[in-house]
Amino acid sequence: DEIDALLAGGGDMDLGAEPAPSPQAGGADVGEVVSLLAGLTDSLSSNLTAMLGKTVQIGQPSGNVVPRDDVGGDLTEEVVVLRFDLSGNLAGEHAYLVDSDLGTAVAGLMMGQEGVELNDAALSALEEAGNTMAGSMVTDLSERVGDSVTTAQGQTQLSAKGQLDLVEDSYLRLSYPITVEGQTPSEIVEVFSLPLALQINGMLRSGGQSSPQA
Repeated sequence: DEIDALLAGGGDMDLGAEPAPSPQAGGADVGEVVSLLAGLTDSLSSNLTAMLGKTVQIGQPSGNVVPRDDVGGDLTEEVVVLRFDLSGNLAGEHAYLVDSDLGTAVAGLMMGQEGVELNDAALSALEEAGNTMAGSMVTDLSERVGDSVTTAQGQTQLSAKGQLDLVEDSYLRLSYPITVEGQTPSEIVEVFSLPLALQINGMLRSGGQSSPQA
């Protein structure tokens, strides 16, 4: 009965439990990806602190595999989408999503202005921040898999949470708690198309050679 109860609870796809899990979601093992990204939070915090001139603290991510319609999660109805798809041997959809309030605050700090609107100038500033985050990720990933990983040209836009321009049916979704000095605590959501997450996971696990996807 105890074994049956454990098996019945196996559908939970939360990937953020401690100690570091080996997450499974419908046979999709993406634990290596989550571990890689969890190891980048200190450097991301330092980089954003330097860019904004305010202390930034990014916590450990929690992750799960979700259908396309659930990618927005608990974010506000209007979100800023900072899209940096991966290209080359590791190609697929990759983006960051932030609440419009957090986007406004970060853009204002980068531009040295208060009360900014999320216009083209503000979105361009946010794209620079997104490029820094994506750059840290692909640099570390390249070193881990022994191959050059690059991002496509960044694209940043405002979008309704329910109308995100996403193609795949399922995504690896990671939520990072973030606190910017003087601002209300919020979150950054990072998403990878599930086929891309599986490919990255296979390469991390095999030391650079892509393994068959589950």
